[in-house]
Amino acid sequence: MADLQSDDVMPNDGTYFVPRVPEEQEIAVKKQKAHTLEALPIIKEFMARLDERIAFYGSVDAIPDEVKTKPEQFLIVHNANELTRDNLRSEKEYMTSLMEQHAKK
Repeated sequence: MADLQSDDVMPNDGTYFVPRVPEEQEIAVKKQKAHTLEALPIIKEFMARLDERIAFYGSVDAIPDEVKTKPEQFLIVHNANELTRDNLRSEKEYMTSLMEQHAKK
């Protein structure tokens, strides 16, 4: 029987080829992790602050009293507050993902 690998172009020893992560990418990930871990106490304080602001903008208390009796202005302020609340939630999700990605490794 002839040797199927006689040209040695593609040896097949049964192992998987796993491409190596580029060194620049590894360095970038390590830097981001280091920055995240360094800032962790500040991030935790910031997350608590975000929770407070999200609760505030989800509340009717965020609407000034003088606007509460004017339906059109009330609706404008209410919608703006909802957008603000949703944006704050998005930022909190980003910060949470950073913490989960780097702080638990």
